[in-house]
Amino acid sequence: MMTIISTMARVSPEEAARHREQVVTAAARLFREKGVQGVGVAELMADVGLTHGGFYRQFASKEALAAEAVGRAYGELSAFLDSVAARHPGDRDAARTELIEFYLSERHRDDPGTGCATAALSGEMAHEAPDSDAHQAFREGVAGFIDGLGEFIPDRRERITTFCTMLGGLVLARALGDTPMSDEILTTARESALDDE
Repeated sequence: MMTIISTMARVSPEEAARHREQVVTAAARLFREKGVQGVGVAELMADVGLTHGGFYRQFASKEALAAEAVGRAYGELSAFLDSVAARHPGDRDAARTELIEFYLSERHRDDPGTGCATAALSGEMAHEAPDSDAHQAFREGVAGFIDGLGEFIPDRRERITTFCTMLGGLVLARALGDTPMSDEILTTARESALDDE
């Protein structure tokens, strides 16, 4: 009788760290595209070319990954704000215009996986337990984004109002898909946010 012994290839700490980074990056994108509940562990791991079992060597749970991925998505958003501000040193109005025009664009509407985490995840986070790690990461991300908008809009009340206009316009435009009504909502919300300058 022949016994087959399965051996698992060991991965270096550097490769394990690289795999972990790939999973968090993919999760940040996929969760924005499909929602946290819309992406299974198997799909996520297949997206990065790793085995399902490898997930549990890297993360305690999907919930733990969700919190990290939400944080990563907001980190990307913060980097985007910094890049817009850097392109317009000393010209807050030009930076604000660029930000609003991009945020309420067809391009941003049609690519949720690399876009604003607030727009992509607000509906789902409304049903998430408030004490969950993912919800905590979401709250911190929203607060950080509002603070980050201070580069463009110094007055906090105006900043929140403009953010709500942008967010509402984008969420509704995405829900309507690539339609004339969606385009009209983007245009109207963009004009409204720009008129507040």
